[in-house]
Amino acid sequence: MAITVSTPKNRKSKTKQKEYPRNIIAKISERRKIRGEWHKTRYPSDKFQLNRATKELKDIIKEHENRCVQSHLSQLTSQKDTNYSLWRATKNLKQPKDHIPPLRKLDRSWARTDVEKTTAFAVHLEKVFTPLSCSDPDKDDDIANYLQSPNQLCPPLKAVSPKEISREIKSHSPNKAPGYDLLDSVLLSNLPRSGIIYLVTLFNSSIRLSHYPGQWKIAQVVMILKPGKQPEEVSSYRPISLLPLVGKLFEKVILNRMQSHLNAILPGHQFGFRPRNGTIEQVHRLTDTIGYTLENKKYCSAVFLYISQAFDRVWHDGLLFKIKKQLPHFFYFLLKTT
Repeated sequence: MAITVSTPKNRKSKTKQKEYPRNIIAKISERRKIRGEWHKTRYPSDKFQLNRATKELKDIIKEHENRCVQSHLSQLTSQKDTNYSLWRATKNLKQPKDHIPPLRKLDRSWARTDVEKTTAFAVHLEKVFTPLSCSDPDKDDDIANYLQSPNQLCPPLKAVSPKEISREIKSHSPNKAPGYDLLDSVLLSNLPRSGIIYLVTLFNSSIRLSHYPGQWKIAQVVMILKPGKQPEEVSSYRPISLLPLVGKLFEKVILNRMQSHLNAILPGHQFGFRPRNGTIEQVHRLTDTIGYTLENKKYCSAVFLYISQAFDRVWHDGLLFKIKKQLPHFFYFLLKTT
Protein backbone atom coordinates (compact mmCIF):
# COMPACT_ATOMS: atom_id res chain seq x y z
CA MET A 1 0.00 0.00 0.00
CA ALA A 2 1.13 3.53 -0.76
CA ILE A 3 0.42 4.72 2.78
CA THR A 4 2.65 2.00 4.24
CA VAL A 5 5.52 2.82 1.88
CA SER A 6 5.30 6.58 2.43
CA THR A 7 4.93 6.39 6.21
CA PRO A 8 8.25 6.44 8.11
CA LYS A 9 8.97 3.46 10.29
CA ASN A 10 8.48 3.91 14.00
CA ARG A 11 11.95 2.88 15.09
CA LYS A 12 12.84 3.69 18.65
CA SER A 13 16.46 4.51 19.30
CA LYS A 14 18.04 2.39 22.01
CA THR A 15 20.22 5.28 23.20
CA LYS A 16 19.00 8.78 23.89
CA GLN A 17 21.27 11.55 22.67
CA LYS A 18 22.43 13.64 25.62
CA GLU A 19 22.47 17.41 25.43
CA TYR A 20 25.36 19.17 27.19
CA PRO A 21 25.98 22.89 27.83
CA ARG A 22 28.60 24.80 25.90
CA ASN A 23 31.34 24.49 28.52
CA ILE A 24 31.13 20.68 28.44
CA ILE A 25 31.04 20.63 24.64
CA ALA A 26 34.16 22.80 24.60
CA LYS A 27 35.84 20.45 27.08
CA ILE A 28 34.98 17.45 24.90
CA SER A 29 36.49 19.20 21.87
CA GLU A 30 39.63 20.05 23.85
CA ARG A 31 40.03 16.43 24.97
CA ARG A 32 39.68 15.20 21.38
CA LYS A 33 42.47 17.53 20.27
CA ILE A 34 44.75 16.32 23.07
CA ARG A 35 43.96 12.69 22.21
CA GLY A 36 44.74 13.32 18.53
CA GLU A 37 48.05 14.91 19.48
CA TRP A 38 48.98 11.96 21.68
CA HIS A 39 48.12 9.49 18.87
CA LYS A 40 50.62 11.31 16.67
CA THR A 41 53.53 11.74 19.12
CA ARG A 42 53.04 9.05 21.78
CA TYR A 43 54.97 11.29 24.18
CA PRO A 44 54.49 10.57 27.92
CA SER A 45 53.78 14.26 28.51
CA ASP A 46 50.93 14.19 25.99
CA LYS A 47 49.57 11.04 27.63
CA PHE A 48 49.62 12.83 30.99
CA GLN A 49 47.69 15.76 29.49
CA LEU A 50 45.13 13.33 28.00
CA ASN A 51 44.55 11.55 31.34
CA ARG A 52 44.09 14.85 33.15
CA ALA A 53 41.66 16.15 30.50
CA THR A 54 39.70 12.87 30.67
CA LYS A 55 39.38 13.08 34.46
CA GLU A 56 38.31 16.72 34.36
CA LEU A 57 35.70 15.92 31.69
CA LYS A 58 34.26 13.04 33.75
CA ASP A 59 34.01 15.24 36.84
CA ILE A 60 32.26 18.03 34.93
CA ILE A 61 29.78 15.62 33.30
CA LYS A 62 29.03 13.93 36.62
CA GLU A 63 28.39 17.28 38.31
CA HIS A 64 26.14 18.37 35.42
CA GLU A 65 24.11 15.14 35.52
CA ASN A 66 23.66 15.44 39.30
CA ARG A 67 22.29 18.96 38.87
CA CYS A 68 19.89 17.74 36.16
CA VAL A 69 18.63 14.92 38.38
CA GLN A 70 18.10 17.25 41.33
CA SER A 71 16.26 19.74 39.11
CA HIS A 72 14.06 16.97 37.69
CA LEU A 73 13.22 15.59 41.14
CA SER A 74 12.32 19.04 42.48
CA GLN A 75 9.75 19.48 39.68
CA LEU A 76 7.97 16.15 40.21
CA THR A 77 4.44 16.43 41.60
CA SER A 78 1.40 14.22 41.97
CA GLN A 79 -0.90 16.77 40.34
CA LYS A 80 -2.64 16.61 36.99
CA ASP A 81 -1.01 19.80 35.65
CA THR A 82 2.35 17.97 35.46
CA ASN A 83 0.77 14.79 34.07
CA TYR A 84 1.29 13.02 37.42
CA SER A 85 5.05 13.11 36.86
CA LEU A 86 5.86 11.86 40.37
CA TRP A 87 3.88 8.65 39.97
CA ARG A 88 5.16 8.09 36.43
CA ALA A 89 8.76 8.44 37.57
CA THR A 90 8.15 6.10 40.52
CA LYS A 91 6.53 3.52 38.25
CA ASN A 92 9.47 3.60 35.84
CA LEU A 93 11.90 3.05 38.71
CA LYS A 94 9.94 0.19 40.30
CA GLN A 95 8.77 -1.53 37.13
CA PRO A 96 10.93 -4.58 36.40
CA LYS A 97 12.44 -5.08 32.97
CA ASP A 98 10.73 -8.11 31.49
CA HIS A 99 12.76 -10.59 29.49
CA ILE A 100 11.04 -12.01 26.42
CA PRO A 101 11.75 -15.75 26.59
CA PRO A 102 11.16 -18.37 23.89
CA LEU A 103 7.52 -19.42 23.51
CA ARG A 104 5.90 -22.83 23.49
CA LYS A 105 4.09 -23.71 20.26
CA LEU A 106 0.95 -25.83 20.14
CA ASP A 107 3.12 -28.91 19.50
CA ARG A 108 5.16 -27.93 22.61
CA SER A 109 8.26 -27.12 20.57
CA TRP A 110 10.07 -23.83 21.08
CA ALA A 111 9.61 -20.61 19.10
CA ARG A 112 12.82 -18.63 19.43
CA THR A 113 13.03 -16.16 16.53
CA ASP A 114 10.70 -13.17 16.08
CA VAL A 115 9.07 -14.81 13.06
CA GLU A 116 8.41 -18.03 14.98
CA LYS A 117 6.99 -16.11 17.95
CA THR A 118 4.72 -14.07 15.67
CA THR A 119 3.45 -17.24 14.00
CA ALA A 120 2.82 -18.89 17.38
CA PHE A 121 0.80 -15.89 18.56
CA ALA A 122 -1.14 -15.77 15.27
CA VAL A 123 -2.11 -19.44 15.49
CA HIS A 124 -3.17 -19.03 19.12
CA LEU A 125 -5.23 -15.88 18.48
CA GLU A 126 -6.94 -17.44 15.46
CA LYS A 127 -8.05 -20.30 17.66
CA VAL A 128 -9.15 -18.00 20.49
CA PHE A 129 -11.19 -15.61 18.33
CA THR A 130 -13.03 -18.29 16.36
CA PRO A 131 -16.75 -17.95 17.27
CA LEU A 132 -18.45 -20.98 18.74
CA SER A 133 -20.90 -22.87 16.56
CA CYS A 134 -24.63 -22.52 17.23
CA SER A 135 -26.15 -25.38 19.22
CA ASP A 136 -29.56 -24.96 17.52
CA PRO A 137 -29.37 -25.12 13.68
CA ASP A 138 -33.03 -24.12 13.30
CA LYS A 139 -32.48 -20.93 15.30
CA ASP A 140 -29.37 -20.21 13.26
CA ASP A 141 -31.40 -20.48 10.03
CA ASP A 142 -34.12 -18.20 11.40
CA ILE A 143 -31.56 -15.56 12.33
CA ALA A 144 -29.89 -15.81 8.91
CA ASN A 145 -33.27 -15.34 7.19
CA TYR A 146 -34.08 -12.34 9.38
CA LEU A 147 -30.76 -10.70 8.56
CA GLN A 148 -31.59 -11.05 4.84
CA SER A 149 -35.08 -9.56 5.22
CA PRO A 150 -35.87 -5.95 4.13
CA ASN A 151 -35.25 -3.12 6.57
CA GLN A 152 -37.77 -0.66 7.92
CA LEU A 153 -37.59 3.00 6.98
CA CYS A 154 -36.20 5.40 9.58
CA PRO A 155 -35.00 9.02 9.63
CA PRO A 156 -31.33 9.63 8.72
CA LEU A 157 -28.68 10.10 11.36
CA LYS A 158 -27.61 13.55 12.48
CA ALA A 159 -24.80 14.94 10.33
CA VAL A 160 -21.32 15.40 11.79
CA SER A 161 -20.24 19.00 12.41
CA PRO A 162 -16.74 20.55 12.61
CA LYS A 163 -17.43 21.52 16.23
CA GLU A 164 -18.14 17.90 17.15
CA ILE A 165 -14.95 16.67 15.48
CA SER A 166 -12.83 19.31 17.25
CA ARG A 167 -14.42 18.42 20.59
CA GLU A 168 -13.72 14.70 20.17
CA ILE A 169 -10.11 15.34 19.16
CA LYS A 170 -9.53 17.49 22.26
CA SER A 171 -11.10 14.87 24.53
CA HIS A 172 -8.74 12.16 23.26
CA SER A 173 -5.82 11.52 25.61
CA PRO A 174 -2.43 12.53 24.12
CA ASN A 175 -0.81 9.59 25.94
CA LYS A 176 -2.67 7.00 23.87
CA ALA A 177 -0.50 5.03 21.47
CA PRO A 178 -1.22 5.63 17.76
CA GLY A 179 -2.09 2.96 15.22
CA TYR A 180 -0.03 1.69 12.32
CA ASP A 181 -0.37 5.05 10.51
CA LEU A 182 1.34 6.87 13.44
CA LEU A 183 -1.34 9.61 13.51
CA ASP A 184 -1.77 10.74 17.13
CA SER A 185 -4.02 13.26 18.86
CA VAL A 186 -1.25 15.89 18.94
CA LEU A 187 -1.11 15.89 15.15
CA LEU A 188 -4.90 15.97 14.73
CA SER A 189 -5.30 18.73 17.32
CA ASN A 190 -3.08 20.96 15.16
CA LEU A 191 -5.05 20.38 11.98
CA PRO A 192 -6.13 23.53 10.14
CA ARG A 193 -9.76 24.30 9.41
CA SER A 194 -9.50 22.58 6.02
CA GLY A 195 -8.34 19.34 7.69
CA ILE A 196 -11.31 19.35 10.07
CA ILE A 197 -13.67 19.94 7.13
CA TYR A 198 -12.08 17.01 5.32
CA LEU A 199 -12.76 14.72 8.30
CA VAL A 200 -16.35 16.00 8.49
CA THR A 201 -16.88 15.20 4.80
CA LEU A 202 -15.30 11.78 5.22
CA PHE A 203 -17.41 10.87 8.27
CA ASN A 204 -20.66 12.13 6.75
CA SER A 205 -19.96 10.15 3.58
CA SER A 206 -19.35 6.99 5.62
CA ILE A 207 -22.63 7.53 7.49
CA ARG A 208 -24.57 8.25 4.30
CA LEU A 209 -23.19 5.14 2.58
CA SER A 210 -23.35 3.02 5.77
CA HIS A 211 -19.79 1.96 5.15
CA TYR A 212 -16.89 1.57 7.59
CA PRO A 213 -13.58 1.98 5.67
CA GLY A 214 -11.37 -1.08 5.75
CA GLN A 215 -8.20 0.91 6.48
CA TRP A 216 -9.62 1.83 9.89
CA LYS A 217 -9.93 -1.85 10.81
CA ILE A 218 -6.21 -2.61 10.50
CA ALA A 219 -4.77 -2.97 14.00
CA GLN A 220 -1.22 -3.24 15.25
CA VAL A 221 -1.38 -6.01 17.85
CA VAL A 222 0.94 -5.84 20.87
CA MET A 223 1.15 -8.84 23.20
CA ILE A 224 1.33 -7.94 26.92
CA LEU A 225 2.23 -10.54 29.54
CA LYS A 226 -0.50 -11.04 32.12
CA PRO A 227 0.62 -10.57 35.74
CA GLY A 228 1.63 -13.80 37.44
CA LYS A 229 1.44 -15.91 34.27
CA GLN A 230 4.08 -18.19 32.76
CA PRO A 231 5.99 -16.12 30.17
CA GLU A 232 6.72 -19.08 27.89
CA GLU A 233 3.02 -19.86 27.25
CA VAL A 234 1.26 -18.01 24.41
CA SER A 235 -1.98 -18.06 26.41
CA SER A 236 -0.30 -15.94 29.11
CA TYR A 237 -0.29 -12.86 26.89
CA ARG A 238 -3.11 -10.37 26.37
CA PRO A 239 -3.44 -8.86 22.88
CA ILE A 240 -3.69 -5.07 22.75
CA SER A 241 -4.93 -3.75 19.40
CA LEU A 242 -3.71 -0.30 18.40
CA LEU A 243 -6.23 1.08 15.91
CA PRO A 244 -5.91 4.23 13.76
CA LEU A 245 -7.05 7.34 15.60
CA VAL A 246 -9.30 8.50 12.74
CA GLY A 247 -11.26 5.26 12.98
CA LYS A 248 -11.58 5.65 16.75
CA LEU A 249 -12.93 9.18 16.28
CA PHE A 250 -15.52 7.85 13.85
CA GLU A 251 -16.52 5.16 16.36
CA LYS A 252 -17.02 7.86 19.01
CA VAL A 253 -19.20 9.87 16.62
CA ILE A 254 -21.37 6.81 15.92
CA LEU A 255 -21.58 5.98 19.64
CA ASN A 256 -22.84 9.50 20.38
CA ARG A 257 -25.73 8.90 17.98
CA MET A 258 -26.38 5.41 19.27
CA GLN A 259 -26.36 6.32 22.97
CA SER A 260 -29.97 7.55 23.16
CA HIS A 261 -31.25 4.32 21.58
CA LEU A 262 -29.13 2.18 23.92
CA ASN A 263 -30.30 4.03 27.03
CA ALA A 264 -33.89 3.18 26.11
CA ILE A 265 -33.01 -0.52 25.76
CA LEU A 266 -30.49 -1.29 28.50
CA PRO A 267 -31.86 -1.84 32.02
CA GLY A 268 -30.90 0.58 34.76
CA HIS A 269 -28.94 -2.02 36.71
CA GLN A 270 -26.54 -2.70 33.82
CA PHE A 271 -23.36 -0.76 34.50
CA GLY A 272 -20.82 -2.27 32.09
CA PHE A 273 -19.46 0.10 29.42
CA ARG A 274 -21.82 2.90 30.41
CA PRO A 275 -20.70 6.45 31.30
CA ARG A 276 -20.98 7.59 34.93
CA ASN A 277 -21.67 4.00 36.03
CA GLY A 278 -18.70 2.38 37.73
CA THR A 279 -18.03 -0.52 40.04
CA ILE A 280 -18.43 1.66 43.14
CA GLU A 281 -22.11 2.27 42.34
CA GLN A 282 -22.67 -1.44 41.85
CA VAL A 283 -21.02 -2.20 45.20
CA HIS A 284 -23.36 0.32 46.87
CA ARG A 285 -26.33 -1.29 45.15
CA LEU A 286 -25.23 -4.73 46.35
CA THR A 287 -24.63 -3.64 49.94
CA ASP A 288 -27.99 -1.82 50.04
CA THR A 289 -29.76 -4.98 48.93
CA ILE A 290 -27.93 -7.07 51.53
CA GLY A 291 -28.66 -4.53 54.26
CA TYR A 292 -32.34 -4.36 53.34
CA THR A 293 -32.75 -8.16 53.50
CA LEU A 294 -30.92 -8.37 56.84
CA GLU A 295 -33.06 -5.64 58.39
CA ASN A 296 -36.23 -7.40 57.25
CA LYS A 297 -34.91 -10.82 58.36
CA LYS A 298 -35.00 -12.29 54.87
CA TYR A 299 -32.63 -14.46 52.92
CA CYS A 300 -30.23 -12.90 50.43
CA SER A 301 -28.62 -15.09 47.77
CA ALA A 302 -26.11 -14.02 45.15
CA VAL A 303 -24.86 -15.78 42.02
CA PHE A 304 -21.62 -14.60 40.42
CA LEU A 305 -20.94 -15.78 36.87
CA TYR A 306 -17.69 -15.47 34.98
CA ILE A 307 -17.71 -16.32 31.28
CA SER A 308 -14.21 -17.00 30.03
CA GLN A 309 -13.32 -15.32 26.71
CA ALA A 310 -16.85 -13.93 26.40
CA PHE A 311 -15.87 -11.08 24.08
CA ASP A 312 -13.38 -13.20 22.15
CA ARG A 313 -16.06 -15.63 20.93
CA VAL A 314 -19.03 -13.31 20.41
CA TRP A 315 -21.69 -14.81 18.15
CA HIS A 316 -21.62 -12.20 15.40
CA ASP A 317 -24.85 -13.22 13.67
CA GLY A 318 -26.70 -13.20 16.98
CA LEU A 319 -25.29 -9.76 17.81
CA LEU A 320 -26.27 -8.40 14.38
CA PHE A 321 -29.74 -9.90 14.88
CA LYS A 322 -30.23 -7.86 18.05
CA ILE A 323 -28.82 -4.72 16.44
CA LYS A 324 -31.15 -4.98 13.44
CA LYS A 325 -34.15 -5.77 15.62
CA GLN A 326 -33.72 -3.00 18.20
CA LEU A 327 -31.74 -0.22 16.50
CA PRO A 328 -32.29 1.83 13.32
CA HIS A 329 -31.06 0.12 10.19
CA PHE A 330 -28.27 2.68 9.71
CA PHE A 331 -26.41 1.17 12.66
CA TYR A 332 -26.98 -2.36 11.38
CA PHE A 333 -25.47 -1.71 7.95
CA LEU A 334 -22.61 0.32 9.40
CA LEU A 335 -21.68 -2.22 12.08
CA LYS A 336 -22.09 -5.07 9.63
CA THR A 337 -19.22 -3.69 7.56
CA THR A 338 -16.92 -3.57 10.58
